[in-house]
Amino acid sequence: MIIYEKFFKVFTILVFIFNSSTIYSINIKKDYSDKYMIDLHNWLPDTFEELKAINENELYKMAVEKYHYHQDNSNFYSQKELKQIESFVSEEKLNQYFAEKLNKERAKLGLSSDINTDNILIKVAKIRSNELAYTKKVSHKRPNNTEYWTVFEDIDKNLAEKHSFENILKVRISNEAQMISEKFIANYFFDSWKESPEHWKFMIDPDLKKIGINFSFASSDDNNFLTQINYGVMFGIR
Repeated sequence: MIIYEKFFKVFTILVFIFNSSTIYSINIKKDYSDKYMIDLHNWLPDTFEELKAINENELYKMAVEKYHYHQDNSNFYSQKELKQIESFVSEEKLNQYFAEKLNKERAKLGLSSDINTDNILIKVAKIRSNELAYTKKVSHKRPNNTEYWTVFEDIDKNLAEKHSFENILKVRISNEAQMISEKFIANYFFDSWKESPEHWKFMIDPDLKKIGINFSFASSDDNNFLTQINYGVMFGIR
């Protein structure tokens, strides 16, 4: 009986520790002292969990219409926090939204409209977006100064031999809804690349077969713009 009681106590403690570690909350930073700034951000809930629980269409609307105002960088997120926030975004949903929009645009142009997303391309796009966020440079050169396509050699050497392209960008984040709305991120990236002829020509390549999109957050080094940054990468292969 004593052994059972001791076991039950240990088990209870372990269950409590496990539950405490899994119920993890990331607070939305909106710590302002003056009422004006507090009132400006009443639309934001207290945590990212609460924000993500909002209806998907409403979350997208908030991403488009709202703004998180900053007096200084005191309400910015650390790099560790930014990586945790990235986990709220479904890579699958992000790529689905992007592919749907791309296929609709290609259909209007009389091109094939059955472009599929590819898990390996999504994976290598994440590696490259992490590299861009780390170096804070929009470059097709990797941190070791090799070309972008060498990333395939780390994942699947067969892909290194295929005809591929890489679209990259750096966009500013205006509020927390923009950070976790897959639809907003997909549209933001798509519209930005569509406006650039050099990027758009790859997206409407008649022989394009597969794509993969990913992103990484980073802080901004520009004190004139109190925002945070999203680095986006798109890979495509024929």
